[in-house]
Amino acid sequence: MEEHDIWSTSPDGKALLDRLGAMIDEVSISPDAASALLGAPPSPTTPTKGRFGDAVTFLGADLPAEARAGSELRMTWYFRSDQTLAGRWKPFVHLVGPANAYINGDHDPPLPISRWKPGELIADRQTLPLRADTAPGEYTIYVGIFQGGQRLPLRDAGGNAETGLNLAEITKFMDANFARAKGRRRMIDRRLMDGEFPILLRVMGKQGRDERYLSIAELKTLFAERRLPDRMLRQLG
Repeated sequence: MEEHDIWSTSPDGKALLDRLGAMIDEVSISPDAASALLGAPPSPTTPTKGRFGDAVTFLGADLPAEARAGSELRMTWYFRSDQTLAGRWKPFVHLVGPANAYINGDHDPPLPISRWKPGELIADRQTLPLRADTAPGEYTIYVGIFQGGQRLPLRDAGGNAETGLNLAEITKFMDANFARAKGRRRMIDRRLMDGEFPILLRVMGKQGRDERYLSIAELKTLFAERRLPDRMLRQLG
């Protein structure tokens, strides 16, 4: 009897799992897939320009000025496909707000990214339900493209890499992560976090301008994958 998970531990198993997932995507296309393809360049209400790896250009988004708790948040993300991107890549959307509020909007687009063809313009229309107890206030939205533990690097229009997060933004994520652990945490955990956090920042060191400590990819490694980023391991090694 096999006692280990060949899907997650074996390179061949992972490759097979990715391939099976891609085959499922090929045959399970949303009825809204056709409307995701645009015939002309979009005019998003929040225009921007960045590039995820060499495969996808982010053109901006349509975002509401406000939304009410208990309602639905309707957003549209605009992309241009620059290269074919095989695999099960999909957008992540994270909203971070006051009172430790964190909303996860990771989703599968109506037209899977693996089916985007170079030159195509895509409108990824998303409806995100908001809980009735969603905290009021201003939210920051983080958008990217990921697959499992991988994430496409983001560069701005000038080719500069993402700036990452400063101390205030990291603290907000830490607080949100602690709040989500309600019912499973110990009273001492908060003190441990507060004591270890300054040491962590010193080990990581600031990067680039604007007192940035962690890239968004490194933050995901810490909180989602629950391991130390490779850069920290090298410093500790």
